[in-house]
Amino acid sequence: MGYLALCQSTFLTFIFVLQSQASEKLQFVYGIPAGFSESELDDTAKYIATIDGTTLPDFISYSPKLNSLSFDREKYRQNTVAPETIAKLEKILAQLDYKQCQNGCDLSLEGKHVTVDKARRTITLRSSENDYILPETSFGLVHNQSLDVRASNDSYHAINISGDGWLG
Repeated sequence: MGYLALCQSTFLTFIFVLQSQASEKLQFVYGIPAGFSESELDDTAKYIATIDGTTLPDFISYSPKLNSLSFDREKYRQNTVAPETIAKLEKILAQLDYKQCQNGCDLSLEGKHVTVDKARRTITLRSSENDYILPETSFGLVHNQSLDVRASNDSYHAINISGDGWLG
């Protein structure tokens, strides 16, 4: 009996300790100093870039030495990126003030809409004519039919045929 009472006492003590700890609020502390964001502290971030929906072959990264965004021009040339696109990208990145975009920014540079998203690590360049959604239009016909056949032991028989159609 003494062993059973000891087990019950230990179990009840364990339950009370868990209950008292569960009612306390948890507080999370992050390692980023007040007034700073994680994206501002990371100068080695690499960004995936797209121009008018086409993903570029290599990352664009921030160079603290140059104090601007840069990319490997030779790798772009080897991956058949047009020289005009490379020149346009160089002009845009030269005008883009990376440090002014705290968590990201939307700008218009060199006739392109430039979106820098530091949280998702993306840079998007798009032309103004690609800013709208063009829905595909087509002709359609939808027709549904159902057939219900029933019978019972008392010589009862029923057939129900129904259908719906839409033209659009």
